[in-house]
Amino acid sequence: GIMCLASFGGSARIATQLALELSQRNNAVHLFTRTPPFNDARYARSGFTLHTVSPIREANLHPAHLHVHWSADEYWLFLSRLLDCIAVEGLDVLHFHYGVPFAFLAAEIKQHLGRAAPVLVGTLHGTDVSIQGRDPINGPRLAQALPHLDCLTTVSTNHAQLATKLFNLPAPPRVIPNFIDLSRFRPPPTLSPGKNGKEERARPVIAHVSNFRPVKDTPSVARIFLGIRRQMEAELWLIGEGPEMNKVQTILRESGFENDVRYWGLQHDVAPLLVQ
Repeated sequence: GIMCLASFGGSARIATQLALELSQRNNAVHLFTRTPPFNDARYARSGFTLHTVSPIREANLHPAHLHVHWSADEYWLFLSRLLDCIAVEGLDVLHFHYGVPFAFLAAEIKQHLGRAAPVLVGTLHGTDVSIQGRDPINGPRLAQALPHLDCLTTVSTNHAQLATKLFNLPAPPRVIPNFIDLSRFRPPPTLSPGKNGKEERARPVIAHVSNFRPVKDTPSVARIFLGIRRQMEAELWLIGEGPEMNKVQTILRESGFENDVRYWGLQHDVAPLLVQ
């Protein structure tokens, strides 16, 4: 079992990709999300089982939004679905990506099932620690819930150190970096044939992929690109969408270099763009 948010942020992307990879290795995988995940059509064909509380995403919620403030009804219905699946399918492992609210659900499962609970694994991601860990409500709740896990991981050494400090953990989480499929994210040759038959270097492309939330500081991406562009030929590719996009577009539009920028919007699959 894998629990994650339904947005297209990094934690959900890693969780859903992990579910896909595990299912392709003949594991029975159950993915739990509040609403269908971004690019749900792909997951419907994947071979694993998708469990949701609501069959549709809210039209007023942008796919970049990390919806962590669930209603009490949503929370308890989600917990009921988890307990039912554990009982019927006999889950060996239940792994969550992003602590809020999934660490709280994992702690509930441990309290309900005790030794009969599946192995509980949690992976803390970026704002999971740096934002939620400092939240006056969620921070202390996470500190109480995380010790119920059988294994805790996070995506970087920095966040392992920060999580240990903020949550007063007895030992740092194990660091397992995020991953990509190297068979799909394989860069092309950097040189291409020129007019005289000799190889010449292509115009450099700087790509930024994110959900353009304030924590990503995407205006700095724009300013860094402009500093590079004033020194040399280059392109900026912005892949994704989110609340900071208008701010980024204003900086680039006023710079005079907007013709060197490509806006790709939301993409279900970024690999074909990045290997160009």
